[in-house]
Amino acid sequence: DYGNWVYFPRINRLIQIIGKEDFINVRTLRNKYKINIQEQELLNHREVSIIGLSAGNSVAMAIATERICGKLNLFDFDSFELANMNRVSSGIGSIGWNKAVHTANQILEIDPYLDVNVITTGYKGGVEDIEILKRSDVIVDECDSFDIKIELRKFCKEHKKPIFMHTSERGILDIELYDKEPERPIFHGLLENVDLKNHREVLVHLINPQIVSDRMQYSFSEIGKSISSWPQLASEVLAGGANIATSVRYYLLGQS
Repeated sequence: DYGNWVYFPRINRLIQIIGKEDFINVRTLRNKYKINIQEQELLNHREVSIIGLSAGNSVAMAIATERICGKLNLFDFDSFELANMNRVSSGIGSIGWNKAVHTANQILEIDPYLDVNVITTGYKGGVEDIEILKRSDVIVDECDSFDIKIELRKFCKEHKKPIFMHTSERGILDIELYDKEPERPIFHGLLENVDLKNHREVLVHLINPQIVSDRMQYSFSEIGKSISSWPQLASEVLAGGANIATSVRYYLLGQS
């Protein structure tokens, strides 16, 4: 008579679980006291938006598993292909699934009480998309489109929103806190005097050859020739997701 019945469509099972408050308390019990009771309650009322659920899948899963927020908005129009399976924690049965829908199903099986909003059209900058980002406490950019990356940063700068991104390359994180530093130029000024429509020129200016590995630099020279996009390894994607989740938690809790 206690709790709720939850249907899990991906595994086609109906499971009885305990009520929301008790479920959250028990599931986050081992977070204490690295995250204390007051902090967990605060996080339960925060909202995070993630654009791009390939590499972004690792971010979403880390945030959801640690329960760093109470609501997640997942933007992606694309479906999983076999080539995605080199870096996503999922099996070949996920091929053909929309990436945001698939991630939402993974989260459902971890925490049915986490509010997940799925936008299967991806981020297009329309009225509804803008409204979602306006109410979000944090925006995470893991999309492949440079046009969208630039558009997201312009939005965050205008509306004083923080934006986080991991690059799946040697632990590099991009953090732009426009709420605290509204005058900071997008991408930290690396794209000043750059033709933003020239994606190769944008890529070259965003890469710091002193940080990026030789193999990644070589890979960039092969884009459009032997490969269609930049390489991403599972170890670095998973590490990036964990690093973003940690950084987002620090930010949401007002920590340095």
